[in-house]
Amino acid sequence: MKRNALIITGSILVVILLAIWIYILFFNTTQPADKFTDLNIGNNPEQTSQPETSASSTNPTLDVTSEKQLVQLTNKPTAGYKEILTGSSSPKVFYVESGTGHIYSIDLLTGVEKQLTITTISFAKQAEITENGLFTMIQSGNNKKQTLIGTIINNNTELSTEIIDEEVVSFKATTNNTFLYAAKNSNQLVGKEYFPVTKTSKTLFTVPFLEATIDWGKVSADTHYIYPKASSKLEGYVYKVEKGTLIRTPISGFGLSAVGNKQYILYSNQNKESYKTTVYNSEQKLFTSSPVTIIPEKCTESQTDTKILVCGSEFTNFNDSIPDSWYQGVTSYADTLWQVDLDSLNIKSLASVSDQSGREIDTVNLSLNEAEDRVYFINKNDRTLWLYKRLTVNWE
Repeated sequence: MKRNALIITGSILVVILLAIWIYILFFNTTQPADKFTDLNIGNNPEQTSQPETSASSTNPTLDVTSEKQLVQLTNKPTAGYKEILTGSSSPKVFYVESGTGHIYSIDLLTGVEKQLTITTISFAKQAEITENGLFTMIQSGNNKKQTLIGTIINNNTELSTEIIDEEVVSFKATTNNTFLYAAKNSNQLVGKEYFPVTKTSKTLFTVPFLEATIDWGKVSADTHYIYPKASSKLEGYVYKVEKGTLIRTPISGFGLSAVGNKQYILYSNQNKESYKTTVYNSEQKLFTSSPVTIIPEKCTESQTDTKILVCGSEFTNFNDSIPDSWYQGVTSYADTLWQVDLDSLNIKSLASVSDQSGREIDTVNLSLNEAEDRVYFINKNDRTLWLYKRLTVNWE
């Protein structure tokens, strides 16, 4: 009897424990604070809920009206941007999100952000937008890059696109609402202007080497500067294109890069194991050393005064690995914005954007708006877009 009672009691306990285990496994919906496992039984995969994307949604998240001069405009990585002025409406910044190619606008008076397009362009890396806000050129892809022209249609969330069937290596939007671009063709580069309204292009110039960097002018008729991709291990030469003709300038050196206009060229190169900046006045045939070292790709030209540049740079020593280590992301800088007078080489500090933001900002893709009271730039470290509001616009 005692043995039978033990067997019966044990069986009942097993059944109770089994029932509790089954209830906990299949019926209990309470979730622990830390979820270590996720059981998917049969063909019932995990479902992830995504918020619905709407191009008409607005988020008034930016404080653009405060007295703060420095404003972070995006948390999203940015492939390209442009300030847009459309008649009597408030000024806006259009920007293209890296990775998705989605286009957004930010109202600079209200701080309201609006998504304009929901067409996804996977792995979007670089973008330009015309000043009228109607067209964009976007380059996407990793190994094999694809370049397309997009038409931004008001109240239409789909981006109408057309692929440029060429290997584009450099491009820029002009102030005439066209695009300048260079594409590889056999053993040379061909510079072209693309007209998005008519979807046609014309050839501007050819370059007899492929691995080139181009400092484009504002329009196709401007002077454009071309040099081999900069490396501290290789000697480079600066060429200019005027009226379709490629002309060599007297500028050369290792690690050479440059930015300029018809009269002035600011360039940097390796000089006795040190990276230095020089300004060349082509009218006077005069070379002048700069007191501040600047990577030329971190500069933008004034829209009204051709002798003025606004550049980002850290006041520090640049070693013999520059610009290679900067291109590779090994070296970064905590920049200050500088006003550079290319004629007198009077250089003024506008703002230490790194100190004001409390973080390291390595400025790239700088631009000035039409009124020149706003300086835009992208932080190379995280590709976020920033705005610096100037209190005065006097270049003197």
